[in-house]
Amino acid sequence: MRLTIPEPTIDLYKQGFEGTDKLRRNVDGKRLSKLVENISDPMVIAIDAPWGAGKTVFLKCWVGAHTLENEGTAQTVYFDSFANDYFDDPLISILEAIQNRFEKLGESEPQSVAKLKTFGSIVARSAVRIAARWVTGNLSEQIVAELGDENLGNAVGEDLNEGAIAKASALFSEATNASQEAFSNFRTALEELSATEKLVIVVDELDRCRPDYALSLLEVIKHFFNVPNVHFVLGTNLDALVDSVRARHGSSINAQKYLQKFISVTMPLRRRLSPVKGDTVEVAHLRHVAGCVDFDSVSFSWLVEEYLSVLQPTAHITLRDIERIVTKAIVAPEPPTSNSRFKDHMLVGAIFLGVLAPDVLEAARRGEMKKADFYAIFRLDADRNLSADAHDAHCVWAMVFRDRTKGLPQYLERWETNVFGKRHANEHLRDVIAEFHDQFQIEVG
Repeated sequence: MRLTIPEPTIDLYKQGFEGTDKLRRNVDGKRLSKLVENISDPMVIAIDAPWGAGKTVFLKCWVGAHTLENEGTAQTVYFDSFANDYFDDPLISILEAIQNRFEKLGESEPQSVAKLKTFGSIVARSAVRIAARWVTGNLSEQIVAELGDENLGNAVGEDLNEGAIAKASALFSEATNASQEAFSNFRTALEELSATEKLVIVVDELDRCRPDYALSLLEVIKHFFNVPNVHFVLGTNLDALVDSVRARHGSSINAQKYLQKFISVTMPLRRRLSPVKGDTVEVAHLRHVAGCVDFDSVSFSWLVEEYLSVLQPTAHITLRDIERIVTKAIVAPEPPTSNSRFKDHMLVGAIFLGVLAPDVLEAARRGEMKKADFYAIFRLDADRNLSADAHDAHCVWAMVFRDRTKGLPQYLERWETNVFGKRHANEHLRDVIAEFHDQFQIEVG
């Protein structure tokens, strides 16, 4: 039995959604392709979804599907920003990705690509950083080294003289002029490249990057790639990007409005029904995961699908959440088979709460879980339109929240008599959490 499921293997640019797309995201892919093909003005499109919702699989499939399945003509480039965020300057990394893409096409590299990298490298050198420090008056040994003039050594410190300052100013002006010329040449080369076919650069994992790198990347896109027929598609969780803005600029900034300067269009990845009639994408993904890890060998695995089917829409479960639920269920000790039906329900409920609402689970550990908090996650508060297994779930949790000062409905009396006895169900729940749920703590992301 496996503990986690392997990431799907996708052959970039050579494979699309067909045969890989278990979430029916090909519909979203076709709409994205139509958008980038129809618009010539530069766009930055944010594919917005929570962490673990399948953005990476969608984007890796789309860079191939755009031409293979969607009749697109734009050239796509995939760039994993998180894999490159240990670099200081995202510009060079993006240019490397563009160059590598054209090399993989098996064609002779367009001269404009070589120009892009050459002029981009010049622009990315120290002139920009020198300018920032010069404006603040912070002339330092680091700037001297960047300017590459040993004679400026005497100009460092408090004993700056007019001659040294004049020489530093001249060198700075020369470096700035060279940078501006390189920037102009860079834009010209980019226009040449996109004149024959559109260029769509897909930036994945932006929400996982260091805040300073993520925002630097957005600034690079805005200032260097704002050219007709050049589009960017960002895979991100906009809530995480908002946090990055506040981490850099402070909590008082209007982060959403700030991001509007960089992002033209937002495209949420939404839930869809699975190809099996009546199933949600989440249920289909659970079954896929179960097959990968031999989950059916877990005695209470059948209940996981039942609880998944009664989640409130506001629970906002992601595909990664489902994988974590399965992983936690695999390692949890199984309750004894004798008179344990209610324990299975309590364990599965606790596993879901541990992933979706850890604060509610913590309250349950203390015997203080509120009915409203639990039923905000699960549609089990009313005994209607429920399957037989979901009816049992309703009864178990109704007993957990039972007020002993009031009488029981007749259908719950047998649960008190035959299952829980004199002990309150809430006490049983605390035992189940301690003995089975908390035995092993899973930190798999």
